Amino acid sequence: MPSSSGEFGGQQPSSQGFGPGGQGSQGFDPSGSGERGFGPSEEDMERMEKEQKTRMLKDMQRGLRGMEQGIRMMDRGLNACRKAKVDVADADASLATIKDIIAKILAATDPEDLPDLMSELPEHFDKLREIVENCNQIAQLPRITKQLGREIKQLEGEHRRLTAQVKRAKLDLADQLSAITTGIETIKVMLAEVSRVKTTEEFEDAMAKLEGLHDTFEDIRENIDAVRSVLNIGRAITDAKREIRNVVRFISALKRKGADTSELAEMVAAGKALVVELETLAKQKPVDADALHKVAEALRVDP
Repeated sequence: MPSSSGEFGGQQPSSQGFGPGGQGSQGFDPSGSGERGFGPSEEDMERMEKEQKTRMLKDMQRGLRGMEQGIRMMDRGLNACRKAKVDVADADASLATIKDIIAKILAATDPEDLPDLMSELPEHFDKLREIVENCNQIAQLPRITKQLGREIKQLEGEHRRLTAQVKRAKLDLADQLSAITTGIETIKVMLAEVSRVKTTEEFEDAMAKLEGLHDTFEDIRENIDAVRSVLNIGRAITDAKREIRNVVRFISALKRKGADTSELAEMVAAGKALVVELETLAKQKPVDADALHKVAEALRVDP
């Protein structure tokens, strides 16, 4: 018979075999803190986090080294501006700041320090790039002003020739000749101001002045064309008188043959009247260039 102690064919099973408090509970530890739990340990997590930060740091530093070539190019651009005696103090300050930030990033040991440093770079790079572009354009100003200076000399030579021709023709074109002189002097003053530009702040104003010169040049050329046209009126009058004489001789020949020349005679009379009107307008002081053109067109003479 079974004993009173509850034994049945052997020893009674231990209460620690299968139960919440028994030895079997050591096979699964939901907290992961037990020595025999699943997943990486705390030491493994710390090691992996450190390796990840190291990789991130190296990747960011490696990408940053690619900026060094761009910095060298900008530095060469600034050297060219310095040789052209352009003030690049602001650019030098931005370049020094960029180099300092890069040095700090390359020396960093914690990637968490990088975002603040990296966030400062775009602003300084944009400022430096803009200054370099502007200063390269400033370095071109001497070439531009030299070319415009040659054009001014050509205009001055044309003005002298026209003034002499107007004097010989005894015409009063003082308004047009004065406008040419004023335009030339205006361009000279602007070029003198532009040639003194040495900072990027002054550059925008200089470019606006150079763009404004286009209208001034156009005004000068229009006045030159007007003077030339008036001077050509004299030759137009001479040509018209010669043609009229030829028509008069032709009319005389037709009359001897008994032909009707009344229509031709009217044309000659109209032509003579227009020639007289042209001569009168040419003697006015000042000369009305527009009126001269209208009469010349009526006479079908291209002045």
